[in-house]
Amino acid sequence: MTTLDEASSPVLPGSSDSQPGEIRSATLPESADLPQSRPTSVNESEGRPLLTPEADETQRDSEAKEVDRRARARFWHALPLAILAVLYIFSELSSFAAWSRKYDVHQLPAWADWGDWDKWYPHSPRCETDWVDEHDLPIAPRCSWCGAEMPPWDSYQAATSKTSFSLPLSSPDLFIDSRGYARGKIHVELADDIQDVVVIVEAIYSSRTRWVRDAVKVCPVKRGNGGEGVVIYTPGPRILCNGRYSQELGIDYAVTVRFPSARAMQSSRSIYIPSFEIATPRFQQTIASLEDDLLFGKLRFITWGINELGINITGLSVVSGSLHIVGGLGVYGKLYTNDSFNVTASVLKVDLGMFISNKALSDKPSSLSIVNSGHIAGSISLLNSSDSLASGLAVRNGSYNLTFQTRWSYIDVTIPTMPASSTLFRSATTTNAPINVTLPPAYEGTFHALTNGPFNVDIIEKESADPEGKGRSREAYWNVSRWGSEVEGDVKWVEHLEPARDMSLAHRNGWGGVDLLTSNAPIGLTL
Repeated sequence: MTTLDEASSPVLPGSSDSQPGEIRSATLPESADLPQSRPTSVNESEGRPLLTPEADETQRDSEAKEVDRRARARFWHALPLAILAVLYIFSELSSFAAWSRKYDVHQLPAWADWGDWDKWYPHSPRCETDWVDEHDLPIAPRCSWCGAEMPPWDSYQAATSKTSFSLPLSSPDLFIDSRGYARGKIHVELADDIQDVVVIVEAIYSSRTRWVRDAVKVCPVKRGNGGEGVVIYTPGPRILCNGRYSQELGIDYAVTVRFPSARAMQSSRSIYIPSFEIATPRFQQTIASLEDDLLFGKLRFITWGINELGINITGLSVVSGSLHIVGGLGVYGKLYTNDSFNVTASVLKVDLGMFISNKALSDKPSSLSIVNSGHIAGSISLLNSSDSLASGLAVRNGSYNLTFQTRWSYIDVTIPTMPASSTLFRSATTTNAPINVTLPPAYEGTFHALTNGPFNVDIIEKESADPEGKGRSREAYWNVSRWGSEVEGDVKWVEHLEPARDMSLAHRNGWGGVDLLTSNAPIGLTL
């Protein structure tokens, strides 16, 4: 049998015969050519060179250094992100801790946790609310969009509690205020059986979380020089509690403010209210018809909330005032004023019927300013000064200043009436939306309308009688430029129509001015 050594050993020249089973030996001749030594060998199975120990160690050191360099690079790249993440988490935890301390509605909060009460109302002591429990009643789920996914306890027992206050009608500053997460509806109306202002606050909440109502404070407060009002303070928002839906921790308010009517005060004239303010964020505000019984010297309404309905005014008479609203469907209603009124809004639409009288015994024009991010519409009637709200004295040649400003939204305003010999200054500005303005027949003055692109300014003349009854004719001239996208001209009442004249003659004292400006949309002006 041949051994492994025998089978694998080559027979070299000069070797002697050996017996089977003996170990063969061989000697190489001196002249034999031997292969030169190489730093690497060949792996027969893989066909790739193998490094010598020295080269292999050098390569391993190089690879280790590269791995270390890449690790350091990743570390330094990740370090700033890690620092920012830690700071963000710390900030969120700190904010949440502070928020929890300030708005914890799971226990009755201390007055120290209620914000700057002493700064808001330094003349008002801290109070306890005397609630009168009305009744409990089952109500349907208020979350109509939740459907079948609503938890079974959503049809909870609703409880109502009520409290009321009386404010002196003679106060120079009446107000309704809300702080914290308060929301609901507020309604202002008249009553024939009261002598002072009555404020009724009704709270609607879950009967299983009555402590939410107990954490609320509804208090009479004072401010400034003799100002008196009512504040609603709700400590915390609607949050989750032990996995329960946050709706059950909510509380809604229904506030009614009742003023005495002229009949209740046995007065033949409107009752003068020096100042009245409603500052109730997240509240829908509705005003009944008050224009025949009350005259407000100053009026200020403030609200905001994306899901709220906004402000709806049936009728108000005010010397000067302002409306501030953010969110909601819009501002609607009818107002009478003879000084200044400002509307600042960010709503879908502002649609007001305004009746503005000449400023009595003053050269200052009566003014109206409406600034909104949405649609502006309305009918603005300019009244004779003899109908002034503050005085029965007539002042001829009064003036009016109307300003309308929005963006990306339509402006559509009509001025149906205007006293003769009065002056109107009017500006309307928007972008990427049309403007449509109708001027009254009594208007005399210049007009300028400008748009751009392929859109034109359309001037419409309508027939109308002489507002002073003198049989005069209405004369209007205008120049068209920029291929119809700009029009400038004037209009006036004359005894006889004049031939073509220089437009510069129209710019003189005593004339009004109308300026309309938009972009990428047409303009319509009716004279």
